[in-house]
This record gives sequence, structure tokens and C-alpha cells, in this order.
Amino acid sequence: MMQKRSLLLLVVIAILVLAGLGALVFHPWRGQSQSVSAAHQLIRPLGCVILDDGRYLITDGGGVNWTDQGSKILIINRQGTVEWSFDQGLRFAHSAIMLRNGNVLIPDTNNDRLLEVDPDKRIVWSSESWGDGSGRLPDGSHLNYPNYVQELDDEHFLVSDRLNSRVIEIDRAGKVYWQFTGASKQHAPKYIGDGRYLIADSDHNRIIEIDQSGQILWSYSAGLSWPRDAVKLSGGNILITDSRNNRLLFVTPEGTVVNEIKGHFSAPYQANLLSSGNILVCDAQHGRLLEVTPDSQITWEFCNRPQPKLSTRLANGNIEELDSSGQPLSWMVCDLQSHNTGRWSVDSNISRNGQHSLAIEGELGSAAANKWWGQVLKVKPGTQLKLTAYAKTEDVRGGAAISIGYLDELGGAMGGVNSAILNGTNDWRELTIIFQVPQGITQINISLSLIGAGMVWFDDVSLDKM
Repeated sequence: MMQKRSLLLLVVIAILVLAGLGALVFHPWRGQSQSVSAAHQLIRPLGCVILDDGRYLITDGGGVNWTDQGSKILIINRQGTVEWSFDQGLRFAHSAIMLRNGNVLIPDTNNDRLLEVDPDKRIVWSSESWGDGSGRLPDGSHLNYPNYVQELDDEHFLVSDRLNSRVIEIDRAGKVYWQFTGASKQHAPKYIGDGRYLIADSDHNRIIEIDQSGQILWSYSAGLSWPRDAVKLSGGNILITDSRNNRLLFVTPEGTVVNEIKGHFSAPYQANLLSSGNILVCDAQHGRLLEVTPDSQITWEFCNRPQPKLSTRLANGNIEELDSSGQPLSWMVCDLQSHNTGRWSVDSNISRNGQHSLAIEGELGSAAANKWWGQVLKVKPGTQLKLTAYAKTEDVRGGAAISIGYLDELGGAMGGVNSAILNGTNDWRELTIIFQVPQGITQINISLSLIGAGMVWFDDVSLDKM
């Protein structure tokens, strides 16, 4: 079972890594290039709220090169002008809402906290104040990867405490009024009235509606793969964001799919039905916000992420070229999803050839955390390639492997393949992947990966035409 789970997780790694970003910004929605500051660039939209005045409050998870950097909150108008932004210390924030008092409440996901920010960008409250400054709730627990919040009545909030696999109703003092622990690594729980809640139960690949006792009143799971959002519409249907299947579904209470929208998205995170009947979608991996019609036509797009400048050749495969700080040239530390459980290093004491190898160490209890070294290259569809690397492991529990992620021209994840998986302790082992670049794929991500705990070293990486 662990082997199958490791394989799945490593494939997920392979399909998620995006390209490095250059300095030129292209606005498809305006059809022209212009300079945009990094503070206003939309890298990975994970959440969007339609404000009362028609503007959009966007949560950008950041993660340029899948590093734990660049998360921000933006408010934009329909012309694509950024009117407000906040990025002070955020790490992989997944959502934000505007409170009734006019402030913005942010689940600062990788910092395991909630932040309230006023219009002048001052932090006026944080969940870090709980437990006399420890950030702990009365039961001694701490928020662990909070990814969604909803403002309720009476100064209460509904919070998705994802890695604790619980949904909690709390106040600013940290008092817990209600909780539900029947989901696994959920996203976007919502109170929908009449004592009911709608939850994207992501790890169980289903959408559930529950009452306050936790009883499941309704569920839908047919064909879903890691759903990240669900909205109950006024007519009773459910709008589901089916992330890994790159689609939106409209499902009736009887479980019938009455509409499916696909073909434009890569890992969509959140969707909102507009008064026009169109749908506003966070197209996360493509780095854009889209408005689409029910028949899947794009009517509006906001995208100001720089286009990547990529090499066609793998660089520094022998890990012998280091910069002045000792970091390996061309290799990226991809720590966005590690949630503080990994350590990356260049090891000068262990290598297969030469003087250096790339190392990753994972902590105990981090079985679900993805950690990798990466490069992104430009490729031509139809090309047959062979990726080779050598790996040495020590007490690995979860899996170490090499992966190829297929990316389209916008950097969207479109599948991937991985090598054999190593667990336990192994001396240097050759890992290979032979693959043909699929049609529609213009980039590949090469990742040297560790899932879970233990230590892995990589050396002598090569990519050759067959």
C-alpha cells in the first residue's frame, strides 16, 4: 500500500512544477506587453472573492519555481488594474476574504496562522495571539496549514485546518464552538445555512454536505480527483472544482452531471458563478483568472505572469558548478509543498563522481510532504528522451525517485511519469525514465524527489535523445 501511495504522490510532484519566470510580462487580456512589479504579478491564483463593488479579491499562493516565496493578496478591477496588494511575510496563502468591517482576513497557510489586515496594510490581529502568544487553541493544538476561512455571524469564523483534517468554528480569542473531523485534508468548507455545511473532502475525492452533528446528508464522488471547491447554487445544484481532472462540474442534488466545463484549466482551485451565468475560475497552474461561459468559451482573462525563458538542455548534471554561496547552478530548491519538513543541501562528502551531490533530508512524520530539486526545460512534442540519475538513500520512508512533469505552453501541469521508487537504505542506484513528449507539451519539469522521511542524494543526472 505504501508503494502505491508513494507512486501516486511522486507523480503528483512530477506534474506540478512550473517554469522559472523572466522579467517580461505579457497580458493576454490586453494583448500587449508591459512591466509589472513583482508585488503585482499573479503567479498562482488559489482564491477569488467578488466584492460588492464588482472588483476581485485574489489570493496568490506565489511559489515562483515552486519555492516558498511570492504569496500575496491583490484587489483588481475588470480592466486588470491592481488597486491594492499585501504581501508582508505571507507563505503560500490559499484564500482571503473581506470582512464586514472592511479588513481582509487571510489564512496564511504555510505560516499556520490567520492574519487580519486593514486597508492601510497594517496587521491588526493574528491567531498567533492565541494561547498567550503561542498560537495554540484551548485543546493545546495549533492551526496546521489553514487554507480557507468564512466569516459567520457573531464575530465567529469557519476555518479549514487542513493538515489537522478538521473544520472548526472559532472566534478571535481562539475559543472553539464547533468542529468536524470526518474529512481528510479538506478544502473550502462553507456554512450554507440551516445548520448545514458543504465541504470539499479532498483526500477522499468527494464533496459532502453535513449537519452540525457531523452526519453526512449528501455526497458526490463519481470520478472526482482531489476536488478543491464546491458551491451550492440558488437552484440547488452544486458547482464543483475538480482540480486534478482540470474541470468544473454542475451536479444536481440527485447526483446527475448537467454540465462539464474543461479544456482551459490546469489545477483549477476555486470557481464562482456570476450573475451573468458565466463562471469566474482560478486557473492556478496557468497563473490566470478566467471568466468562462457555460459552453466553455473564455470571455475575460487576467494574466500578468512573466513568460519563462527556458533552456533546451539540462545543465549542471554532475553537480560540480556552484555559485558564490555554494548553491548548485541551474537547480531549484522546490520547497513550496514541504511545509517546513525538508532540508536541501549540496553534499561535499558524499558523491558518486566528482566532489558534490544534491541532498534532501525529510523529517519524521512528513510522509505527505513533497520535496524536490528541479529544472524546467523547453522541449518539442514527439521527441523521445531518456532521463537518467543516480540516487543513494538512507532510511527513506515514503519514496525517493526522479520524475518528469509535462507542462503546456502556459506552464500548466498535464500529467507526468516517474522512475522506480527507492525506500530504505540503498547504495548508488541508477534510475531511468524513457518517454516521448506528448503533443501539446512544450516544457518538461525534471524533479529529483523525496516523499516523507529519510535522506537521499542525487548525482550524475543526464537527459539524452533516444
